[in-house]
Amino acid sequence: MPDRDYENPWRPNHESLAVALWLGLGAIAWSTADRWALDPRPFRAFTLVALLITLTWLPGMVRVWQRHARLRAGRRRFSTPRRCAADSSAAPMRSGSAGDFRGSASRHS
Repeated sequence: MPDRDYENPWRPNHESLAVALWLGLGAIAWSTADRWALDPRPFRAFTLVALLITLTWLPGMVRVWQRHARLRAGRRRFSTPRRCAADSSAAPMRSGSAGDFRGSASRHS
């Protein structure tokens, strides 16, 4: 599973476009398979492949959609440096975390 820690949370949901396109192309292939004087099996096979590709893109689409829903639901506020400093000093520090540098400064001085 790829590491998504640094994925841009506000990026457009490109996966939804891919899912819609593959579903649309599969529907077109399925509905026009009997209208041609050609063998319908390749059209049905393309529809199956389009459905499989849609199923591979679907989890990513849902993940980005849920992330966007959580971002829309959150309260937004303007953070000044003073407010950020107050928030970080009020939050409990975990020992051994990357931001726990207060104790290390007192030990080395």
